[in-house]
Amino acid sequence: MIYPFRLRVVLLCFIVSALLVLIGWRPTFALPEPPPPPPGPPPACVSETGPNKDVLKFLFDRFHETVERRGLLTDGRVDGWLVEITSDPEDGSWSVVMTNPDQISCIIAWGEFWEGADAPKQGDPL
Repeated sequence: MIYPFRLRVVLLCFIVSALLVLIGWRPTFALPEPPPPPPGPPPACVSETGPNKDVLKFLFDRFHETVERRGLLTDGRVDGWLVEITSDPEDGSWSVVMTNPDQISCIIAWGEFWEGADAPKQGDPL
């Protein structure tokens, strides 16, 4: 049976596609790098945005919280942002503060019943 040219092309594409699926080939596409985050507070801010020292002073004055832990984010999206955990060991209140490289901070979470923990020693499992 002689097939018209277009039908032969469609059949050939179908056969090639089926063979590629059978051998497990999957196309890969390189996605472009995401744009850098805009300056200012992160989008998850829920309270008190301002200079870092002012936000930490607010937490101390209002809730008697001091910085317990801090570290830099290095996930590729917001490199260089500082995350600080403040707490008051007396009443158990706590807050999480994010600060961008321009020293603008905001509180992204808070709660109660904080229990501090000693930092793990080098080589100890968590």
